[in-house]
Amino acid sequence: MALNWLPSIVQGLFLLGKYLRYIFRLKNITLFYLYSHYL
Repeated sequence: MALNWLPSIVQGLFLLGKYLRYIFRLKNITLFYLYSHYL
């Protein structure tokens, strides 16, 4: 049974990693924009 839903857990972690990386990139772009805008 555990082997059946193990791939879905791996896929979920992979999607979560992509999502977090996208959020971090977006946050870095926003911080860079604010930093260059106010200086």
